[in-house]
Amino acid sequence: MENDKPIEWQAQEYYVDANRQPLWYVILAIIALGLIALAIFWMQNYFFIALIVVSVIALIIYINRPPAPVLHSISNDEISVGAKKYPISNYKSFGVITEGQTAVALTPKKRFAQTLVVYFPEDQGEAIVDYLGNRLPMQDTKLDLLDRLLRLLKI
Repeated sequence: MENDKPIEWQAQEYYVDANRQPLWYVILAIIALGLIALAIFWMQNYFFIALIVVSVIALIIYINRPPAPVLHSISNDEISVGAKKYPISNYKSFGVITEGQTAVALTPKKRFAQTLVVYFPEDQGEAIVDYLGNRLPMQDTKLDLLDRLLRLLKI
C-alpha cells in the first residue's frame, strides 16, 4: 500500500441539477411573497422583509452559478479537494453514491463531523474505490436527509 501512486482527477465542486422549470421560480416567488405578507400584516417587521428579499436574490444567484471544476486527489494518508486536505484517518468507512452524479461518501469518526462527499468521473471510479477499499471498510451509504431535501428542491 505504501507504493501506491496518488490518483488525481478533475470533477465538479458540488452536485447540481440544473433542470429547473419556470414553475420552480414561480413557486419560489409565491413562497417569498407569502413570507413578505406574513412579515407585513402579522409581524409588522420590515427587517424581515429585507431579509427575505436578500435571501431570495442570493439563492437565485447561487443556484444559477455553475459549479467550478476542482482538482481532486487521493494519496496514502489524505484526500485533497482543491486546496483542502482531509486525512483518511479521520474517517471510519466509505460508500459509493450513485444517485445523480457518482461520488464516494466518507463517514467521519467524530459524531458531529460532516460527511465528506467527493464526486468523480465514472471511468476512474473503480481505481478510486479500490484505493479507498485498501484503507477503509466499505459500507452501504445513502444521502442524508438534508442532501435528499436539497436535491428534491433542486438547490
